[in-house]
Amino acid sequence: MRQHFKNEASGQNSLFGKSMDAGRLKLRPSAPATKEEKLLWEKEHLGMYVSAHPLDAYGKVLSTLRSVKSYLWTNLVQTW
Repeated sequence: MRQHFKNEASGQNSLFGKSMDAGRLKLRPSAPATKEEKLLWEKEHLGMYVSAHPLDAYGKVLSTLRSVKSYLWTNLVQTW
């Protein structure tokens, strides 16, 4: 704080203006964000998912699916 007054007396200001008094931010209590909300925010702000992926919940179902090519290849190998 002392440095602030020295700078002000010498005509030097901070990058964001004269006042260094930021005040207090008061936040109201709220419910924690859901996993879906967090993923939405990550995608919106970062452009990618960081903590998880929206399809992670469907991992078991997706792991049982096969592409058409792999299905045809399996049938082709079985007929030989």
